[in-house]
Amino acid sequence: MSKEPIDLTNMVGTEDRDLIVAAIQALHLERVAAWNSATSFAHLHGKDAPDMELFGINEAVGMLHRLGAAPSSF
Repeated sequence: MSKEPIDLTNMVGTEDRDLIVAAIQALHLERVAAWNSATSFAHLHGKDAPDMELFGINEAVGMLHRLGAAPSSF
């Protein structure tokens, strides 16, 4: 996958770009929440935390950066 910046505004317009960014931010939050739940479960059962890579968190962050956005903080 290419790592070059993507200018969605030229492709779909500002409103659609904002919607796409919000959707990827929501995806990121869901993936982080799933990783946090799995990590808590593992710790409660004396196991190692799962690798974040299994949850695709870095892929969501990478796509947001390519779109000129950042993960949501809420």
